[in-house]
Amino acid sequence: PKKYIKHFESHGYDVDLEGFDMGGIDWIACEHELFGNTLAAITTNGIVMFRCAFRLNKKAAKQPKEVGFFVDRLNRESGFTTYHSALHKPPYFVLELRAFYTGPYDPIFFDSFIHEWHVDKTESIQNNPLFDKFMMQRPGSIGTA
Repeated sequence: PKKYIKHFESHGYDVDLEGFDMGGIDWIACEHELFGNTLAAITTNGIVMFRCAFRLNKKAAKQPKEVGFFVDRLNRESGFTTYHSALHKPPYFVLELRAFYTGPYDPIFFDSFIHEWHVDKTESIQNNPLFDKFMMQRPGSIGTA
């Protein structure tokens, strides 16, 4: 896993090596000034898992059908990230993102994976027509939970 951690750091991530257990998987927290928080885990068979969550505003809980359209469009336009909403977990309603890198470690392929993850975390969400309606926004962020 050290090669992946060094790769995260080469992309500007601060990696907290202490990590934590969630569902029997050891996750590490990766913080990026521009792209926010990402949780990453590397399985024993070399699968790299990324996840993150963004806060949704209170309108989302009142309009779950429209949130469904928001999430559906994100999933249709994404190459590998899966999106889903968690409107049943008050007090915070979130948009969750997950992605899996299943190939062998290759710096070029892994660079491409990280680039696409960044696009899915930022541009794809921000370009969605329902972004302004449901996403919590802070200056310099799109509301990382």
